[in-house]
Amino acid sequence: MPDFTKKILVKVKKKPAVKTSIDPDIELTPKYDISKNKINKILESSKKDTMDDSNQGIEIAKKTSVASPKVFVRKTESIGDKYTGTTIIRAKDGSKVFEGRTNDKATQDAIKSNENKIRQTNEDRTKNANTYNVMSGSKSILEDKDKNMLVSIKSANRVK
Repeated sequence: MPDFTKKILVKVKKKPAVKTSIDPDIELTPKYDISKNKINKILESSKKDTMDDSNQGIEIAKKTSVASPKVFVRKTESIGDKYTGTTIIRAKDGSKVFEGRTNDKATQDAIKSNENKIRQTNEDRTKNANTYNVMSGSKSILEDKDKNMLVSIKSANRVK
């Protein structure tokens, strides 16, 4: 008996070939290209010259696609003398983060904690900007930590 089922030809997209990067130690995978294209589409859709990512604390220049960290700032003010004065820690917008007597141990602890918070936040923002630059393709010379990150998220493979 003849077979009367209709056969339909379906075109299947081929996976792009593995692309070699500038660095001879790693090969970029198609996953890297997909994420790079998503990042660039988001950047192109921005109407301004710079795009702010407040969650990561970075600014991205639209023309160069290079991210730079926004500096985290807090101001410490001391009013009065050492024994009867007060110390105020203010955020960038001017709101009070902490207020206490200058000679109290709690105030000294708050100042140390504030300095650590500023340092840690600025380090994190620098790391976020570096990660963005690696993933968007705007960083041409990759360090070992950048290569390890790409390999760990399966955007690159090590060349043996």
